[in-house]
Amino acid sequence: MIWMYYEDYITKTKNQIDDILNNISKVNRFKQKVICITTKEEFASIKDAGIKYNINPSSITKNCTGVYKTAEKLSDGTKLTWMYRKDYLKLSEVNNNVITS
Repeated sequence: MIWMYYEDYITKTKNQIDDILNNISKVNRFKQKVICITTKEEFASIKDAGIKYNINPSSITKNCTGVYKTAEKLSDGTKLTWMYRKDYLKLSEVNNNVITS
């Protein structure tokens, strides 16, 4: 939840409000849940996933947002692919609702 005193809010421009919201989302970006598509492991945060696989969390974020195709690899060379959990669930929901005949 994000809140601000009304007196402060009404003195801000739309751009100032957008900047505040963007800064808040940057602070929380490594706290998002992720799933390693390759291993089917779920992590409580990008930071936790980075620690387990010794990956810079920003690489996982870039993979989740489509900047990178993968982020790091296993010792056998298998590339690791990541998704935000919320996006994975949306994709799963869409795929489960597909009617096959």
